[in-house]
Amino acid sequence: MRESNFRGKAIMTPTELDYLGIRHNKGWVYGNLIANSGKPYIVGDIEEATDEYLNHEFWVAVEPESVGQFIGLKDRNGRGIYEKDIVKFSGSRHRVAWSDRYCGYRLFGSHASYGMNNYHKLDYVVVGDHFENPELLEVAE
Repeated sequence: MRESNFRGKAIMTPTELDYLGIRHNKGWVYGNLIANSGKPYIVGDIEEATDEYLNHEFWVAVEPESVGQFIGLKDRNGRGIYEKDIVKFSGSRHRVAWSDRYCGYRLFGSHASYGMNNYHKLDYVVVGDHFENPELLEVAE
């Protein structure tokens, strides 16, 4: 079964996350995605469950625009690649996004798009994400 892993930028501050004991990377939390009335939450693993009760390790409200799914690939530095990441490939920067037309994740840049696969993983370098670093796509190499 494919790993279902999401990330999102917490609405809480990193200090608040630390106080609650929630693991994060500069406010980014990782886990499963639950959306309720259009509001996304990243939740931890299930700690306890019955027919009437479900308890997650943690749950954190996240910025809707920041949510991205792990695409199953890592870059040359071993960093996981997520939807909405900005990746350097073939001499320029591209945004990672799902393509319904090609039924897969692709790199979309100003001049071209490329399919993503394990064969090219040593050529991918994550340089940022579209939520916090949209300017990276506008900056010429």
